[in-house]
Amino acid sequence: MAELARKHAPAAIRTLAQIARKGESESARVAAANALLDRGFGRPTQSHEHSGPNGGPIEYANLSDEEISARIAAHEAARGKRPTAH
Repeated sequence: MAELARKHAPAAIRTLAQIARKGESESARVAAANALLDRGFGRPTQSHEHSGPNGGPIEYANLSDEEISARIAAHEAARGKRPTAH
């Protein structure tokens, strides 16, 4: 499937470039330009900052693997995510 898709890549890039230049709506032009940039340069990295209570450090040095897993599960539950296997 990937090989078949790659055969159409040059035409797809030309189409995105045409939409970026002459698309009928601003949102279509922006979406096409973003798609071209993502494919040419990769997506921008996202940074994440983690901290403990009141912005302090996260203390894990003296916790067991089970305690660390429990903290991760509690944090994910608070964020509305399903716990993942660790």
